[in-house]
Amino acid sequence: MTYSCLPLLMMLGIQHLVSGQPAGTDDTVTQKETKAVDSSSLDAQLTVSVNKFRAQHALFYLLNSPLMHAVAQGHANDMAVNHYRSHINLLGNGPLQRVLLRAPAFTGIVAENWWYCEHCVGTDQELAKEIVNDWSRSNGHRANMLARDVVTTDFGVARVATRTYVVQILSRSTTPGVL
Repeated sequence: MTYSCLPLLMMLGIQHLVSGQPAGTDDTVTQKETKAVDSSSLDAQLTVSVNKFRAQHALFYLLNSPLMHAVAQGHANDMAVNHYRSHINLLGNGPLQRVLLRAPAFTGIVAENWWYCEHCVGTDQELAKEIVNDWSRSNGHRANMLARDVVTTDFGVARVATRTYVVQILSRSTTPGVL
């Protein structure tokens, strides 16, 4: 069974930067033990599937971003370990706040999609196609994947017992040197 949530697109202006950062990060919440799972294959397949979807709509490919991967992976791990599904973590931080905790100088656009599955079956390639297909049927998730003003995307995948959590972060930084 697959569950998705409403997508979240956040625009960041200069006025938001002076409001201060929230305390804590996903890493402080997820200090419990987690099963180590190599999700690099699913990450790569998701990038391919999202870029194929964008190409079908005459949009450019998105680049991967180590920063956005770290943000997405931290949130996926946090949801898996703490058994919740939301754009807002247990410390009250949304995607933009989680990016700012890792890159305080970041300015730009951040969008997030997430996906959850209990008892998932299939190869990573099949799962990636299923995830992108699920997101494409939701107006908000679809809009995030087809956003013309983002240039990067990356994914975090957490697999714990029979549960799989996937977080996609899409972004465009207007800060020099911050991807």
